[in-house]
Amino acid sequence: MTVLVTGAAGFIGSYTAREFLKRGDRVIGIDNFHEYYDRRAKELHLEYVRADQIEEGQFRFYEGDIRDREKLEEVFEAEKPERIVHLAAMAGVPHSLKEPALYMDVNIDGTTNLADMAVAYEVENFIFASSSSVYGSRTDVPFSETDDVDSPVSPYAASKRMGEVLMYTYHYLYGLPVSCLRFFTVYGPLQRPYGMVIQRFMKQMEAGEPVTIYGDGTMGRDFTYITDITDGILAATDANYPYEIFNLGNSYSVTVLDVVKALEQAMNMSAERVFLEKPSTEVPVTYADISKAYRYLGYEPQVDFTEGVRRQYEMFQEMPEWYKTLKA
Repeated sequence: MTVLVTGAAGFIGSYTAREFLKRGDRVIGIDNFHEYYDRRAKELHLEYVRADQIEEGQFRFYEGDIRDREKLEEVFEAEKPERIVHLAAMAGVPHSLKEPALYMDVNIDGTTNLADMAVAYEVENFIFASSSSVYGSRTDVPFSETDDVDSPVSPYAASKRMGEVLMYTYHYLYGLPVSCLRFFTVYGPLQRPYGMVIQRFMKQMEAGEPVTIYGDGTMGRDFTYITDITDGILAATDANYPYEIFNLGNSYSVTVLDVVKALEQAMNMSAERVFLEKPSTEVPVTYADISKAYRYLGYEPQVDFTEGVRRQYEMFQEMPEWYKTLKA
């Protein structure tokens, strides 16, 4: 199988590409190296991807932007991907408040370009990476795929919900098979260098600085280890449903204060806590109902939070100094 992975040099994208390669699939990667994400980190990710090729040429990479239709046509004409895993996006809630137009441009217009290519080249399955942020600030847990998701509280969340609706339209009009995967707070080794709470706390503690906690620390997140996410992505890619939405989470919520405790245990040190005002875009809790993903995809998370944090810190220690000190 030939699969196109957009955002292939990112955190989730690089892991996804590696898992396809390990099982023998041919992978085509595309990434635009946007300045939001330090290029050195993405180049490092690609080194790991290339190292997981079973044979030379199994992975082909294109530097390009999903907003560039001519570039996409070049890639599709040359590679004829059979399936698409669309992970490229402007990510992160706080940054979306600063550049909402950019988020809509990339996450909606870029996705439209890919959907057009998928129809034109008769792609067999389209996986769209959505987000738990579409659930907004609701507090009734766990979150189910049938919940009302029409009240997003950030431009990023709005762009992901619009992406789901857009993909349904392409399924309805053209019969494009689509699975939208709502990721719940993905973490693990090589996590995005900044903007993610575990990585931020880890860097602060490593530098001997206090950890900065929004609110009183009782906000809860359904942290999901990266390989559990990639298991769900591969299962959805293989399943080829006409149109479905799936939560991919760990199915329990961990408070921010418990994140600090897990890091203290993994790093064998104590952290000073500093509490800051909570931004309005910070939702009180995320918590996935994964029963549908289990029934349809056989999805069953394997890595508990404490073990996942230990693994993330273990690899963080091996990273070069420039990686440890990356700033947003």
